[in-house]
Formats: sequence, C-alpha cells, structure tokens
Amino acid sequence: SPDLIAKFNLVAGMLPIFKAFRDNLKSGVQLNAKVSDKFKKCLEQLSEFQVVNGEPVKDCQKLLRNLQVVDVMVEILKMHGQSYIIQAGGKDHLADVCCKIYVCLETYLLGNSRKNELYAAKYIPFFQSQIGQGLNAETMAMELARDNRDIIDRLPRSQMDSFVDLLLRKKDGRYLDFLGVLCECDGIAIPENQVYICQKLLEEHKDSKIVYLTEPTKDKKSMEVSVDGGVSWKPLAKFAAKGGDDEQNPYEYLEHQLDLFGKMCYGRNEYVIDVITKKLRYLTWTEVFICLKDGTLPDHLRAKYCELIVGMFVDVSPNYSALETLELSFIFNEVREEPAGDSIQVADTSITGARLEFFPDLRKWIAGFMSKNTDMTASNIGDNELIGEVFRLLYYLVSFGYYSAACDIEELLKPLMGVLDGTNDKPFDKARGDPLKEYRETGRFQPSPQNKAVVDAKFRAMEVLDVYFGSMFPRTRTLDKPPLILPCK
Repeated sequence: SPDLIAKFNLVAGMLPIFKAFRDNLKSGVQLNAKVSDKFKKCLEQLSEFQVVNGEPVKDCQKLLRNLQVVDVMVEILKMHGQSYIIQAGGKDHLADVCCKIYVCLETYLLGNSRKNELYAAKYIPFFQSQIGQGLNAETMAMELARDNRDIIDRLPRSQMDSFVDLLLRKKDGRYLDFLGVLCECDGIAIPENQVYICQKLLEEHKDSKIVYLTEPTKDKKSMEVSVDGGVSWKPLAKFAAKGGDDEQNPYEYLEHQLDLFGKMCYGRNEYVIDVITKKLRYLTWTEVFICLKDGTLPDHLRAKYCELIVGMFVDVSPNYSALETLELSFIFNEVREEPAGDSIQVADTSITGARLEFFPDLRKWIAGFMSKNTDMTASNIGDNELIGEVFRLLYYLVSFGYYSAACDIEELLKPLMGVLDGTNDKPFDKARGDPLKEYRETGRFQPSPQNKAVVDAKFRAMEVLDVYFGSMFPRTRTLDKPPLILPCK
C-alpha cells in the first residue's frame, strides 16, 4: 500500500545517513556539536516514527530490523570511549548521540514483538557492558528483558548484584525498574528472583538508605517521607507535588520503589511480603490505607498504593476464590434462603471462612469513593487509573467472598453501571458542544493513553460484575424454587 511504501522510503532514506555517520567516526573525522545535533534530530524523528498516538506500530518497528538499522546503531554505540574518536570542544558529543540511540532502540522494543527482541538479544552482553555509564542503556535493557522468559533466565545472579551495586552508588529509578522486570514475566511470578532481590537489596543493605522510608503523621491522616534513612522527614503530599526526573526530584524514585515492591510480592510471595510489611516494616497496612484515602496525593500515586493493597494484604493466604469450591448439588433439608448468613453476621469474614480485619473500614471507603465516581473524564488519566485499581481491588474482594450479601453489591451497582454506561463520559472537564459530541461519536474510539485508561477501568468494572454474578449463582437458592432432588441409593 502507499502508506507502507512511504514508511519504507523514510527508513531507507535514513540508512545512508546512519552509515555515513558511522564511517566518518571510523575514519577520524572530527565530531562537533553541529554534526551531532543533526544526527540526534534524525534519531528523534526515527523514534517518533515508530509510535502513533502513544502506541507502538510494528510495521514501522520491523523496518529497523529488516533494513539493519539496528546493527548500524550498535556499531556506533561500540565506538564510544574508543581512542580514535576525535571530538571538538573537549565535550563528549558521542555520549549524547548514544543516549538518543538507546532511546530509539527502546522504542523499537516496545509492544513485545518477539522477532524484534530476539534480533536485539544477540547484543545483550554488549548492552550490559554499557550499563551504568550514563548512556541510558538501562531503560533499553529493561525493555528488552520485559516479559521475555528466555532472556530473563539467561541473566546471571551477578547481573542482579551489579544493579544493586549501582543503586548503592546512585539512586536511579531505572535500576529498580530493571530488577522489577526480573521478578515476573507475562503475568507469571519468578519466586527465586523475587526472594534473591529481596535478600540482596532490602535485607543485606537495610542500613544503606537505598529505600525511601514512610510513616504516618501523629494524627494518622497523612504520611511523611524520608530520603535519608529517617534523619529528616517531609510531608508526602509536598514531596509528590514537585515535578522533574530522578536527579531533580526524588519523588520519581519513590514511584519506582513502589513498583518494585509490587513486582517482588506478585504471585503471593509470602517471604517477601513478610519482609516488607512485618520484618522491616517498609509498608504496613496503616500506611498504604492512609495513602489510598489521602486526596491531597496525586491520583497516580494513590493508584499505586491501591495496587499494593491487593498484592500485599488482599491477594494473600488464606484468601481464595469462592468459585473454586462451587457446588451444584445440595441436601434439600440444609438449603436456606441466605446460605452466606453466617459470614454476613461477621463483617470481616468471607464466606470461605478467611478473615480481613481491616475489611469493614476498606468497604466503607470503597462505597464512598464509588458514589463520587459515576462517570469518567478522559483527560484525567491519574483519576481513571485510580478508579481502575479500585475496581481491581473490588474484583478480588468479591471473588474471595467478602461481598456475600445482596445489599453489599447494591450500594456499588449504581456507580458501577454509571461508569460502564458511558453516556456521561467527557474528554475534559466542562466539555460542551462540538468537542463533547465529537468525543462521544469518534474520539473515544481512537487509540490514545487517555482512552486506554478509560477502557482499562471499564473493563475492570465488567470483571467485577462478571465475578459477582458468577459467585452469586450458587447462592441464589430459595425454598420457592427448590433444586432438583436426586434419590439416594
């Protein structure tokens, strides 16, 4: 098609530029700011070319593989630090170029294309050698290993140790992200890596100030954070209000730390959960619940704490899905109108017999939160992420049988249906007229990060309804319509 031909021509037209830049470096041509800036613009254009509306395009990405642009970029990376490279002005212009190359390679690996990953995997030993040199190799290596079990299994323990050593020298959230990628793959936990990282990072270096500490204020209504091992404290709301990257704002590092905690606990890793919540007390129930309720915190951060509530306090033993013990035949004399009556009398007990002491407080907060969120605004990505995570939390609570009475779900049904209905959804606050009409007719169906957050939340709302109706089916037995009675032999 003309579109594919245009894409091919763009990458094919850039290839001679890449080769000429490589050959000039090899032949000793001086690299100055003007030349490096032009080449960096080409790299930026190539990165933007691979992503449309925030989503990676495979037809664009594979051209870098088919036309061997990836190989040429790696050849340029290998020249960094070589003695024959001549640079003007005493500045390392090639380092800036290498950073842009790694950004371009990271974009090339987005979307979990196995062909793209395997093509780049042959350079893994070289990529590892450039980690920690300030060339942005860490982010690209993380994207290469993400959800690729073959690559993760090939990484030696010494590689994990090296990232811990890098964290001891510099608190960089990208190092935490890389360790998180090694903890789970395609939704399947890797317990041996989770435990090893927990031991090396948290237990062996518990006094190294790698971990940012948090604790409740005296009134138990907000949180404080310490970045220096408890020497000084500041309000978490003010700490999170500042923007910037890892070097300018430690808040970004805190977000990466929370992501790593979630990855390490994923899959009910009891050892790691015990270390984080009890032994070292980096995150307790009181702390995460305060953060979830605190409206002064960014919604994006509150969503992370909601996710941690699921992984550390709800989706844990002895909780299990009530549908795992589904019964389809019953003794008639024992059938009653409300089979879950015993659990209804105890507010913190599931129909399976498991208990969550904090469930009454959590249920009260969920009901209040849901009553205030009956529609969605696409531009409020953080708020939509929080709504989606609350639905995910609700899914587990319903699945585990804590919402066992009909009245429990009735208070949530209206906001759930309001979110799913979509008739009140809008692109931004106070949207009126044509922008609102255009969004509801076509805009909401276009791929974008804003629409993705909305769709994810609605999908999780449907999961809640699905598991609720599934769990209610075996409990809707009444004496008005008795079940089929089979004769005993």
